[in-house]
Amino acid sequence: PQSLRACFGPAPGSGLLTRRVDSTLVSRVSRGSPAVPPCPGALLEGLGRVCGCGNSGCVEKYASATAVAAMARNLNLGDLSALDVQRLAEQGNPRALAIWRSAGEHLGTALATLISVFNAPLYILGGGASAAWDYFAPAMFAEIEKRSLTYRLTRETTKIVRAALGSDAGLYGAASLPLHHQR
Repeated sequence: PQSLRACFGPAPGSGLLTRRVDSTLVSRVSRGSPAVPPCPGALLEGLGRVCGCGNSGCVEKYASATAVAAMARNLNLGDLSALDVQRLAEQGNPRALAIWRSAGEHLGTALATLISVFNAPLYILGGGASAAWDYFAPAMFAEIEKRSLTYRLTRETTKIVRAALGSDAGLYGAASLPLHHQR
């Protein structure tokens, strides 16, 4: 793949962009099976929170906007959204900062696996929770560095960036799907 885009919103999702090498050199979205879109899935093997899909170890239960809100409830911060937890982190709240650090570590573990498998030059993280980049990214990068030899060997050419469109990136991508229909 030329890049992997992951959504860090209520539930993680992903898409692979591939480039067909021919006279047109066209970039294409790789969708996988028509019935199931690409999903990071159970990349956190050995962790026990059961996901709505029936697996345990799914990224959604540890590094998503939904997971951030659940961690806030577990730490007695109340019934908060990921945005509320971000606002608390901006104020220096130690529990909110710990929540984002934990989400970043788990996201880093999942991304380290994807980087090691795909070795793509670009990984784009979007979704609503990506707005908290400053709070989860340091832990995410530390975990990727620790867990992925591929990343350590290619860090000069492997880019991990926040989506420029933030939480709207998925909407634009979905709206453009009919324009890129593949047969």
